[in-house]
Amino acid sequence: MKTRHGFVSNSSSSSFMVMDSSLHIADLAYVMIALREWENDAKLMQHALEMKKYLPEECGIAFHTCNYETYIYRDDAGWIQVRTCNNHDWGLLDINTAPLYEDAQEEIPYGTPFYWLEHCTLVPYGPWYCSKCWCHQISPTRGVPTYKHDYRISPEECMTCSGRG
Repeated sequence: MKTRHGFVSNSSSSSFMVMDSSLHIADLAYVMIALREWENDAKLMQHALEMKKYLPEECGIAFHTCNYETYIYRDDAGWIQVRTCNNHDWGLLDINTAPLYEDAQEEIPYGTPFYWLEHCTLVPYGPWYCSKCWCHQISPTRGVPTYKHDYRISPEECMTCSGRG
């Protein structure tokens, strides 16, 4: 039986916490990818399951969704946190969830490693963006920026613009 307290959304973003500490984030990614119903998702779903064997506990999983990238990771207390868009029907998830209200949300710590399923690469989380296409897909060699005032990266450092994504 599933317990749901609703999803909180602001514009087209959505955040929620999974109330099952035994669930692996790769299994959650698998189900969420299935729910978005995009073409060629079967391959990505299989890749998510394969990552279950190799993904270190401190790493999250990320993948593209309609308006935002989806980030799935464990917080310091061991709960699964999900930051995503609400343009997919996440209410169909057959798991116990709780909404993360804006005042209760913690920022994803900069430098948290996320394995990007579509790009097959580990990338640190951060506020940087490509100066050409505005995406957040930086090259893993970029690392965490040291200058907090400039988050722009060059198209050569962008996974999408450089053709590495």
